[in-house]
Amino acid sequence: MAVFSRLKPLTLMLLGLSVLGLSASGIASAQAHSWYVQGGVGYADFAIEKDFRLSLALSDASYSSDEKDTAYSLGFGRQLGESFALELNYTDYGRVSLRANATLPAIDLSAQVETKALALSALAFAPLSERVSAYALLGVTSWDIAIDSQLQGDAPRAGSVRADDQGTALQLGAGLRFAVNERIKLAFALSQFKAGDDDQTTGLGAEDDMRSAQVYLQYFF
Repeated sequence: MAVFSRLKPLTLMLLGLSVLGLSASGIASAQAHSWYVQGGVGYADFAIEKDFRLSLALSDASYSSDEKDTAYSLGFGRQLGESFALELNYTDYGRVSLRANATLPAIDLSAQVETKALALSALAFAPLSERVSAYALLGVTSWDIAIDSQLQGDAPRAGSVRADDQGTALQLGAGLRFAVNERIKLAFALSQFKAGDDDQTTGLGAEDDMRSAQVYLQYFF
């Protein structure tokens, strides 16, 4: 899939790299191991079926969907003292499957929706103990959606169609982080942003919530 085919995501990445680089020289009080890389795995839930139904407007259709899949993330960040951090993450939210069957007209429509995103986020920490901290996350996410659909039956344009859409959204989240030692930390995060086809580029429907829960392994250097 041609991910991030527009300049917007590249601009976001360059901005993130610039901000992270400036933070390295601008905060003299940061701890010795303040840069980190991280990998995450968890689940994603794209609540898309409702707008899929509305976009088709088939009164006698039966619908089915699988809105959940495994999410994978890879990124890096900069810890700014004990209370703040900046992160740049790439996430693959997996694939959502949708299906509609109708008798009048007789059609069978199936669609697979893949979502990927690049996010620049600011994190604010509150210590709960010597090793555990809670944090809130606020970020900007540049998302990319690819839709593969197959239409069969008494439709004028039966066959396979592929469509793509991109956009930018505000991302909100919260999590916990546990310090295993000075260099290794574990984090659990819940996050949410809106993604979808609000301008009807793909015909899928309006914007919907993309929710995820992931566990991260972080290595500080």
